[in-house]
Amino acid sequence: MISKRRNAFGERNGVAKLTEAQVTAILDDPRLHRVIAAEYGMTQAMISRIKRREAWAHLGGTPERRKRGGVYLHKGGKWQAELWHEGKRFYLGLFVNSEAAARAINNKRDILSPDKKTLDR
Repeated sequence: MISKRRNAFGERNGVAKLTEAQVTAILDDPRLHRVIAAEYGMTQAMISRIKRREAWAHLGGTPERRKRGGVYLHKGGKWQAELWHEGKRFYLGLFVNSEAAARAINNKRDILSPDKKTLDR
């Protein structure tokens, strides 16, 4: 039962080839996917799935990334903006370019925390 999290996620899955620490390192690694794949003995496709959060999605990246949110290149070629605020995820939509997505994040931050200045300006 996936909705009740009774299935085996991540390392608890018997066929997992990576640890959660390795996946977190992959998420934060800026190198080319093929270079990362060669280092971990994985396919480039699997590294891409991890980076797009299609595999190991339950991790959600580093605590800082979960807190901050950000702009990500969506698989459809558009830029996705999301923001985490007080433990809640705000999906802000898909945008034509990264600048528009960053503006959406800043606008939402202004609404959620009007007393704090945004970091991206």
